[in-house]
Amino acid sequence: MQGTTRGPKKQLLIYLPGLRRVRDARVLTQKELDSRSGVGFVTISRLERGFAARPTTAHRLAEALRVDMDDLLSEEGTGVPLGPLGSPIEEAKEQAAKLERREARGDDEGDAFWMGQWSAALQGVRNATKLLRLFDREVVRRHEALGVLERFIALERRAEERYFALHGWDLEEVFAEDQQEASQA
Repeated sequence: MQGTTRGPKKQLLIYLPGLRRVRDARVLTQKELDSRSGVGFVTISRLERGFAARPTTAHRLAEALRVDMDDLLSEEGTGVPLGPLGSPIEEAKEQAAKLERREARGDDEGDAFWMGQWSAALQGVRNATKLLRLFDREVVRRHEALGVLERFIALERRAEERYFALHGWDLEEVFAEDQQEASQA
């Protein structure tokens, strides 16, 4: 099954025979890998059972697992020892702290910096929301995930305010216009 094939739209598809081995070595469940990669756990299950993946999906999985594509394309792997990844909550906390440090240094930064900060904070909100769903029944971890979500929401709001201020836009005025347009639609 190794190699590639063409799907119905003549799109290149890739088999990932090493996916299960790498995921197990990283001590992740399919749902945890879903949370890290954005690839649905049903898709991950299908790929582990021999279905082919789009190249973009394969790259997202490799990035989330922090391995080269070769590790996923081969049943044996590249020989690089793999161990567990950190807790997804700890990684989210680390990402929030990184954004907070960047924000503290960003006073003199321009448009691109604040747009990037805003975008990264929004991604953090999405990831923290997935963590809330992942730890739905674990009260302590859910509480931690909620704390991380609150940090990302605050970061997103501050970055948005700075971005709007750089352009001379009034945040409340823009939101009022958006709500008015939505109610007319």
